[in-house]
Amino acid sequence: MNSSPTLIRWGGSAAMLAGVLLIAADLLSLAISPKFPSVESLTSGPYAVQSVLKLVAAALLLLGLFGLYARQTEAAGALGLAGFIAAFAGTVLMAGAFWATAFWAPTLAAGAPEYFDAEGPSGRLANMFVVSWAVFIFGWLLFGVATLRVRIYPRVAAVLLIVGAVPAFGTLLVVGFPTGILFSAAVTWLGYALWSEKNAPVQQPAPRAQ
Repeated sequence: MNSSPTLIRWGGSAAMLAGVLLIAADLLSLAISPKFPSVESLTSGPYAVQSVLKLVAAALLLLGLFGLYARQTEAAGALGLAGFIAAFAGTVLMAGAFWATAFWAPTLAAGAPEYFDAEGPSGRLANMFVVSWAVFIFGWLLFGVATLRVRIYPRVAAVLLIVGAVPAFGTLLVVGFPTGILFSAAVTWLGYALWSEKNAPVQQPAPRAQ
């Protein structure tokens, strides 16, 4: 993947902004019902802001992922490529879920409030939400492991990405306690590390010691 230093740094900016928006969305979850979204929470101001923030963050995260991967594409090898593809696919799926929570869920809550009187979506819809979560988590875990092995980015940031990917399962889509902040912080840190580099070339694999 041949990417200019300028485009790579733009990817860092996108990742950094995505992380900041996700942190803001996570903190807003404290102002919303900690359980599955109720009719009141889905039609509230904090939920409207939070859902849009997550949707914008997902779009930026896709751009940021390109930059983060381009910086280490050669050194990351097959594992890095697999992590990139899985993380990209998972983020695309989550972006679709975020669109649904931003626009479809509030509209349904206003028109058919009885749908949210139970424990939330069920059947195929619920299953696809779980699939989206699972692909997202697996992809970013894999990408985090590849990033940790390459050691181009700060090691602690890579570890934080791995550790934070699993708790992100709980709050990336629904409201509740902001356990996804670890993941958001890691993305922000990695994005800043990439953005702050000057004329960073695409990393080539380091020669192995004989």
